[in-house]
Amino acid sequence: MTTNRPVEALTLTEPVLREILAHAADGVPLEVCGLLAGKAGYATRAYRILNIAAWPESAYVMHPAEQVRALYAMEAEGFDLAGIYHSHPPGSHAEPSPTDLAQATWPGTPYVIVVPPAEGRPAEIRAFLIGAGGQQEIPVWQE
Repeated sequence: MTTNRPVEALTLTEPVLREILAHAADGVPLEVCGLLAGKAGYATRAYRILNIAAWPESAYVMHPAEQVRALYAMEAEGFDLAGIYHSHPPGSHAEPSPTDLAQATWPGTPYVIVVPPAEGRPAEIRAFLIGAGGQQEIPVWQE
């Protein structure tokens, strides 16, 4: 379903961008999470996944059954896993936390972090490749 070849950038279609921003805003003050479907660094669909973390205000754990259903749906539609997204609380920064780094298990797949707008600050969206070698930020493009 997904290759472990890292992408150099991630492109989000306008509907995907709106969906992940809306999901992050809907979840405040909790973190939200989901999967992005597409091909080769190009995300065309977002799947909201329930966050079942014990402390969802500061971490995320995807509901296993929802995650599997989304992955099967992607495959049935001919898509790959294009990214994994989650939010951080408004007023924070879109950069991987130590927990994010420790729990990253899909090397070569972009991890997208979204911070909803707050206190006059615009929303922030950044993407990272996270693996044994650490983290590398990649550009996020909007189409």
